[in-house]
Amino acid sequence: MRSAQILAGAVVIAGLAIGPAFADQHGHPANTPHGIPHATPTPTTATAPTHGSPRTTTPTTTTRTHGKPHTTTATTTTTAPMNPIAAKISSHPQQAARIERMLPAGMTLNQASLGFRNQGQFIAALHVSQNLHIPFADLKRAMIGPNAMSLGQAIHTLRPSANAGAAVRRANTQTHSDVH
Repeated sequence: MRSAQILAGAVVIAGLAIGPAFADQHGHPANTPHGIPHATPTPTTATAPTHGSPRTTTPTTTTRTHGKPHTTTATTTTTAPMNPIAAKISSHPQQAARIERMLPAGMTLNQASLGFRNQGQFIAALHVSQNLHIPFADLKRAMIGPNAMSLGQAIHTLRPSANAGAAVRRANTQTHSDVH
């Protein structure tokens, strides 16, 4: 009986010692590459200097790839984030279509609305540009530049013969009907 217990203990110990050697194979024959790349630290040894200044050794890491190489294709598209005015208008497709028809050729809603204080100011400037045939870029520059002017002041500066007060009232009425 005693010898049976010793034999059983020896088998258990041998199994525990040999088991880890076969555990990583996952059904593959030994020495067959498989799985995900592994990082294996390369051992380094620090030796005591015999001459000069002390040496410092740093461990290095070697990456090995097992199995078939995986090919991935990544496509990144970078677009400028929409400013809040453009985002608000774009969230209403019918309104966006009306506004985009008033934009100068080659200018996006995001570019056109950038710099205006609010949606109403932007849309009113578009209407004034259409009504008085003032280039939108000139009107925008006057309203948001370093010496920003009100819509009425910008009209008066760019079209001195126009009735700025009446033009602003008309544009505000048009803007109100666009927004509501």
